[in-house]
Amino acid sequence: MAYWILQKEIVAVDKWMEDMLCGCLAKETNKEVVGAIFQTCWAIWKARNNFVFNGKKLVPSDVIE
Repeated sequence: MAYWILQKEIVAVDKWMEDMLCGCLAKETNKEVVGAIFQTCWAIWKARNNFVFNGKKLVPSDVIE
């Protein structure tokens, strides 16, 4: 999260994600961190689709549990 705040300009989520993953992998961060990033993105994507296609609204804290 600190990376996000310190970044001066973020033009797209995919660019931010690429930078985060390259930074994690370059620093030999353990696989658990990278896995947590992907699990969080997947949960957000599923919640988004559930809202778009089924009209189900979710509380953000429920999405990432």
